Amino acid sequence: MSAIPFTAYDIFAYLSSGFFVIASADLALPGNWLVNAQLSVIQGVVWIAVAYITGHVMAQISSTLLEKGLVKRILGTPEVALFGESRRRRLFPGYFETLPERIAERVRERAAAEAEIYTVGRDLFYFCDAKARKEPSATTHLTIFLGMYGFARNVCVAALVSTGVFLVGLFFYHAPRETTIFLACASFVTAGFLLYRYLKFLRVYALEVFTAYAALDPLPTDPEPPALSKFEIGLRRVKRQPPA
Repeated sequence: MSAIPFTAYDIFAYLSSGFFVIASADLALPGNWLVNAQLSVIQGVVWIAVAYITGHVMAQISSTLLEKGLVKRILGTPEVALFGESRRRRLFPGYFETLPERIAERVRERAAAEAEIYTVGRDLFYFCDAKARKEPSATTHLTIFLGMYGFARNVCVAALVSTGVFLVGLFFYHAPRETTIFLACASFVTAGFLLYRYLKFLRVYALEVFTAYAALDPLPTDPEPPALSKFEIGLRRVKRQPPA
């Protein structure tokens, strides 16, 4: 067993966003819990657990706001954008860059032949994702992109929450004015930057799925019957002649 009880996704997507919010609260609100505290081993383990739980909360909020709200309801899912079936928007132009035409055609033809999927949607994406993950090299890339867009999505929302925390500390707890305003602005800018990164890696993940699927070995075809010898051709002609 691994000595570290967390996967790469746990570290990227949950612990990072959890510690972001906790550290912001420590800086903005009264108390000295984490940033400048002298922690024992047990206290450190407790704070790691708290950060992990907080990260899951951030993940749920970000899934609702960004994945189900912004992406699904406003921008359109990445497979729809990649196949050019969503309306392009000026705010996130890179998200709407389409697949090369020949790759898109190959994905459509192959999915239709393998699974009778004829339209672009979640069913096409899930099918291609399952097929692409059978390739070890594609699985490695997809795992990296999954961690990156999970990190960007969760920390984006954590930064927005931290912005609110700094404002609460500024107006209600008399936190140092200049430092708190700077940290609030920095958190807000970080949230905007990571929103773009989330959309970028979300698109790159889907792009890897479809390109890996298109590059799979060709589908098996029915073998052509062997060529007939002259003797067999003559025999068939004799059989076709009507009896005298």
